[in-house]
Amino acid sequence: GLNASDLVGKTLLEVLPGSEPFWIEEYGKVALTGKTTLFEHHNDVLNRDYQVTAYCPEHGQFVTIFLDITKRKQAEDALKKSQQLLMEIGKIGQIGGWEFDIDSRKQIWTEETYKIHEVDVTFEPTVENGINFCTLASRPIIEKAIKSIIERGESFNLELDIITAKDNIRHVHVVGYAELEHRRVFGFIHDITERKQADTYREIGREILQI
Repeated sequence: GLNASDLVGKTLLEVLPGSEPFWIEEYGKVALTGKTTLFEHHNDVLNRDYQVTAYCPEHGQFVTIFLDITKRKQAEDALKKSQQLLMEIGKIGQIGGWEFDIDSRKQIWTEETYKIHEVDVTFEPTVENGINFCTLASRPIIEKAIKSIIERGESFNLELDIITAKDNIRHVHVVGYAELEHRRVFGFIHDITERKQADTYREIGREILQI
């Protein structure tokens, strides 16, 4: 945003008197040591983010190459905020996310998915050990669904029973989608234990009233 005519022949501090000492110190090191450096930094004066490469053409001199990465950093910040919002919503609604690579069978779980299964984040999920959390009655149902989604890309929407790592029975709603061209399956898992228990209590109440 500055004109070349306003820059040529002037020092950095003459052009941008508010420039941080950080920049000058980094360039001084390059000029005196001859070591090339690469770093990212936010310039408060211009309110822009830069990726900077600085090298030494000869002792006492330095050359810098600036790449304006402001839009990229803004996109990264927006993504972080979006991910944080999704995480908070997941905690409130007891909804976790998951995905797995079709070829390696390794899974990625969100924090809430670990909590639903009552394992800590050191647990390494795969398709197989994920299925093993299911009860004997639910296991063939999810195995069939996973086989269909991998072979034909058929999404699934199921209610299953799992036994957590702490031997607690939980009712879960599991939805899965496929991106076969990227060899990826993903979806979410929702802990619906409280809802199922409430439905059971209501049904018992109706039966008592009928008696």
